[in-house]
Amino acid sequence: MDTPRRTILRGLAAAPFLAGVGGSLTPYTAHAATRPALKAETWAPGSRRKLTYQHVIAQLTARADTARQPWGIGRASLDAILAGPAQRTAVVEPLAWPAGNPPAKETPPLRTVFRWQDDDYKTPHWRPQGITTNYDSLGGNPARTVVLVSWDAHPARAEKQGTRVSIVEVPASGPPRYWHVLLVEPVVIKEKKKEQPSYRPVKLHAGGLAWYRNRLYVAEYHKDAPNGLRVFDLNHLFTVTWGKGHEDDFGYVKGTYYARQYAYVLPQIARYKDRDGELRYSQVAVERAADGSVDRDSLVVSAYHKSSGPEIARWELSPNGGLAGLTSREALTISGTKAVQGAVSTHGTYYLSASAGPTKNGHIQTWRPGGPPKTLWQTPPGPEDLSYDRRGNVLWSLGEYAYGDQVGDDPKSVYFTRHVYAMRI
Repeated sequence: MDTPRRTILRGLAAAPFLAGVGGSLTPYTAHAATRPALKAETWAPGSRRKLTYQHVIAQLTARADTARQPWGIGRASLDAILAGPAQRTAVVEPLAWPAGNPPAKETPPLRTVFRWQDDDYKTPHWRPQGITTNYDSLGGNPARTVVLVSWDAHPARAEKQGTRVSIVEVPASGPPRYWHVLLVEPVVIKEKKKEQPSYRPVKLHAGGLAWYRNRLYVAEYHKDAPNGLRVFDLNHLFTVTWGKGHEDDFGYVKGTYYARQYAYVLPQIARYKDRDGELRYSQVAVERAADGSVDRDSLVVSAYHKSSGPEIARWELSPNGGLAGLTSREALTISGTKAVQGAVSTHGTYYLSASAGPTKNGHIQTWRPGGPPKTLWQTPPGPEDLSYDRRGNVLWSLGEYAYGDQVGDDPKSVYFTRHVYAMRI
């Protein structure tokens, strides 16, 4: 980001946007918005002793460290997972432009494209949503490219397992390898009148992901409930028991820890709810400050609206990975666009991904303060979240749709757009 853009947006947050001729706003503007604020929740449900999430995680860690792991839970780490054998293997192939929906005049130049392993590529039970990379986390030029992707257990389906995140290693050549991790909320349960540390599924749409330092921020949107952010600590990954006969077991069950058929769980360390209901937390992204800037890195949250432009708010980040404050530093609403699924800002420019459903091409748009949004490229249907990666100067995005997903059961009529792709800007 650059200082002039920050100055412009601070002004928008502090004062009303000046009206044009006749007192009306021009069609393509950034309107000042009320700055949203968050309130933190850290208490783990179920405990009479008011234990925090961190207290329950400490109890789980103690059991994971017990000799011979009698509890069926052990410590895991991102480095250890990446150093081990692949759980799944992605498929490298060209970005799919559906038949009957021809490529646009302007298509993105691509650095990387892959699709998921067949069962993930075609499943109707899960939809990929959010994306972030280890550039967001570390900055600089990490040698290894690691991408995290969130999946929503689609509410229209019978299987409602919660929310999962895929850890994807993208090599310089060859197919990416990946592993699924379930997001969980620490809780305390009772077994024979004794409290036990446990966890339960986190059920979120997870439309956006932001990885900063060791923390993973997940956008939390519910239609009829408080919106906000969930926060997870990648220093507290666990491996748990799974296998035949335990397909429905979750959390602490008779002395052993499970997560149905998932080998890894990542527990929540905090939950932030919108204090006044000012913002829909649909997506979230990291913006790293320009080299030499006095500004802090920041968290950019944007709100999806089907027929209007996104509301955007920004929270500054602390060096330890947490929020520098609970009140957003800036807030604005962009008009002249609609159905924005992802938003990220770098070097004074916002990049927006806009979807038009499962049968029409999506768009990547740009916006700078003072001008209208402009379409940069078209994409296959269903572009989702965005993440900027300075390595190669690319935008990462992904598609959500697959066979039988909203558009019928005839494979010839279905747009398979469940790819992950990095677009050069």
